[in-house]
Amino acid sequence: MPIKIRKVRGQECYRVFNGESGEVYAKCTTRAEALEQKKIIEDADKMKKDLNMTDKEIDEEIKVIVNEVSKKKKPKSKKK
Repeated sequence: MPIKIRKVRGQECYRVFNGESGEVYAKCTTRAEALEQKKIIEDADKMKKDLNMTDKEIDEEIKVIVNEVSKKKKPKSKKK
């Protein structure tokens, strides 16, 4: 499962998504948090094989973890 990070055009934030399915895990987060989320998602994917969990169960767990990480710090928008 290739997890990709891309910068959001026109904003100072990054998007974390699955390269194969296009599923978005984070729409707008800092680069440091995006890298942390990518690591968590990849680790969860490796653990999936050891725990014999279904893809749906793993995806639900990943979303919960990513939401917790992204709630810690939200990027501040610049007002003009």
